[in-house]
Amino acid sequence: MIYNMLQNDGWTNLMAGLGKRGTDKTESTEFSDDVLLTDEELSALYNGEGLGANIIDAIPDDMTKAGWIIANDEDRKIEKEMKRLKAVYHINKALKYARLFGGVLIVIVTDRGKLSDPIPVNFGTIKQLRVYSAARININTTDIISDMKNPYFEEIETFHIQKRIGGTMDVHRSRCLWFGGELCSDNGNMDLRYRYWGLSTMQRIWARLKHYGAVERAVANLMLEFNIGKYTVSNLAQILSMNSVEALDMIYTRLEMINASKSIINGVLLGEGEAYERDSANLSGVADIIDRMQMNLCAVSKLPATKLFRRSPGGMNATGESDLINYYDEVSTKQTQILESELQKLVNLIGQYSYKSKAEYPITFNSLWEPTDKEKAETEKIKAETHVMNVDRQILDIEESRTIQYPDLPERDAIDFNLPEEGVK
Repeated sequence: MIYNMLQNDGWTNLMAGLGKRGTDKTESTEFSDDVLLTDEELSALYNGEGLGANIIDAIPDDMTKAGWIIANDEDRKIEKEMKRLKAVYHINKALKYARLFGGVLIVIVTDRGKLSDPIPVNFGTIKQLRVYSAARININTTDIISDMKNPYFEEIETFHIQKRIGGTMDVHRSRCLWFGGELCSDNGNMDLRYRYWGLSTMQRIWARLKHYGAVERAVANLMLEFNIGKYTVSNLAQILSMNSVEALDMIYTRLEMINASKSIINGVLLGEGEAYERDSANLSGVADIIDRMQMNLCAVSKLPATKLFRRSPGGMNATGESDLINYYDEVSTKQTQILESELQKLVNLIGQYSYKSKAEYPITFNSLWEPTDKEKAETEKIKAETHVMNVDRQILDIEESRTIQYPDLPERDAIDFNLPEEGVK
């Protein structure tokens, strides 16, 4: 039997008001829904906020920069077709749109068949690739397939895309490469668009980015008032008591004369009873505040400071290498989870007409972490020393060590050291 039990535990202090709603301020802290950013706001943010654009672009750029290896492409026909179609450019663009707008489609345009029909077996060749963000794709509940026997059950089989020249076009799912946004809750109260595509990457970062922008602007305004001049004018109260335009003109004229004298003689001309002082704003602690705000923004964007702010690592013996390794692990995970299946679909379609075969052409992503020449040399040195040790201890003979260390070198002719010199080959 299951009992519904109310858990009522925690630290309380009625005298101090600890743990009591109304007296303990922390008990009134609650999480509430934030307003979802519109496509117009996201576009403006990407177009006008360099830091926001960097957050969107960084991961897609690193997902595609190192490229990939295509197996069974001996004649490099698939690679050449990928270049002709500008596949890397379109995939990179699609990944950025997916992060910005929460979803994107790459439409595969072929020689044969209508876009609204499933891609045929003999589709000819791929003519071009077109990228459309979720902002251009209308989704209704009637578009969701309810037939359990349909391979697109609870998915969308036909997309309605707004063309750039006006009007809409229907595109079958089999002709698309699909990329979603950030995972959101499967709450029925969420709009269908977000439950299907996902959220924009900027949605979870927006609050921190907004706070960081406010701090930067506050510092900029503070710098404009870094030096404040204070003027003491004789009989100021008497002049103001006149309450006339002439009195104000007298004050402004005097201030202009003081400023003019500063420019001409690099000094200030003062009369009897007048004084001039300069106060400077105190900027101590501002750098620490900005640094902490940057750390918060790096945390929610999952980008290291070396990537997001293009800043060198700080602190003693800091290289930023561990941050970059963790970041590249994150990028590699996204390659596997987001990019691999759709890219494999495109490669297989190209291989189908390039080699006239439906064979598989598995892809393997190149390593994102490229060691320096010094690191490569140190690694080779360690390997060589290990092989020398194995030979000295008779764990391996020379030829076995050579084969292991340099497998691509051709085998040498055996040397019989008992032969005379002229017999040695």
